[in-house]
Amino acid sequence: MIRAWRATLISKGVSVSTAAKAYRFLRAVLMTAVGEDRQRARAALIYQHEARGADKRITDAIVSHVQAERDGQGDEDDGPAGALVPAG
Repeated sequence: MIRAWRATLISKGVSVSTAAKAYRFLRAVLMTAVGEDRQRARAALIYQHEARGADKRITDAIVSHVQAERDGQGDEDDGPAGALVPAG
């Protein structure tokens, strides 16, 4: 693919040195894009690793809260969460 691209450039009158410069530039751009993609992937992996235990801790807390409510060990206040107050 690169060879065909280079051959097309040269057949259109582009000098060999200019084609080489264009190749180096294109390669640098593509390598930068690949590097940035790898950085995003690495950041995602780090986040997943750090968040892996959080979901289990949240689930365990919810389960223990539900079990405490079922066993009657939860809050003794069975009323509404808040009181309605007239505005104005």
